[in-house]
Amino acid sequence: MNLTYDDARKFFRAASRLLDYPDAQWRQDLTSVESVLHEIPDCAQAEALLDFIQAARAATAREFESCYVDTFDFSNKTSLHLTSRERADAGIQRMDLIAYSVYFEEAGFEAPDDLPDSLPVLLELASQLDNTALTRLARDIDHDIELLERSLIEHHVVDYAAVIAAIHDVIRLVNQEEAA
Repeated sequence: MNLTYDDARKFFRAASRLLDYPDAQWRQDLTSVESVLHEIPDCAQAEALLDFIQAARAATAREFESCYVDTFDFSNKTSLHLTSRERADAGIQRMDLIAYSVYFEEAGFEAPDDLPDSLPVLLELASQLDNTALTRLARDIDHDIELLERSLIEHHVVDYAAVIAAIHDVIRLVNQEEAA
């Protein structure tokens, strides 16, 4: 793996914050997120997140908030809830939600108030897992991240598609490490 597990955890924590709602506090936090990303050496995926931060700073707060809402809140295809795609059966979706909540319980955390399939919440959790649990979570969310990435590209949401692509790349690196 080009990244250490510790670097992957830093990356996931930063990515989690960047996928939160871009309110005033989010904008204030960009400097600390940027600092964390600079701690990850020679990482193209961290550079992609740094590019996203630059784009966020170049846009007005209102423009960026509007883009976030339009992208993630009005379509299941681009939702940050990973079980919102490809699960026509509510029973299957419920089982997947339960499976995600198990990750929190096994790590000693309560399942979040938000649904446990929320990508920012899962990335925050990933940043706190041991290597074994992290590789298992990466394997389990890989397909759903790929679907989200494709959907954002199809909907021409370039900035957020780049963030999801970078996350997907790091997930693949973690999965490759598991296979090695």
